[in-house]
Amino acid sequence: APAAAVRELREETGILAGGRLIDMQHREGFPILGPWRRRYAPGVRWNVEHWYRLALPTRRLVRLSRQEHRQACWLPFAQAHRRLSSRTNRAALDWLLSAR
Repeated sequence: APAAAVRELREETGILAGGRLIDMQHREGFPILGPWRRRYAPGVRWNVEHWYRLALPTRRLVRLSRQEHRQACWLPFAQAHRRLSSRTNRAALDWLLSAR
């Protein structure tokens, strides 16, 4: 898996992927909405997500980056899907459900 994905997982959750992060070989593009544009370089209006997955044998302690997130919890797939606000996050979870 690309080093950036492994680094982001560690930085945002405290979870170490080792060599187990799997590239789902899928990209999802979307426009960056106005309120979020300040996080990007001037003039950037489009983002592309690269999807990865990591199967954990047990629940892990998640240590959130305070700059990135406010809270986390482990949920069953259906309940997690209902709580997602991002279209691309819902699509990624749908893909994971269909691949099971």
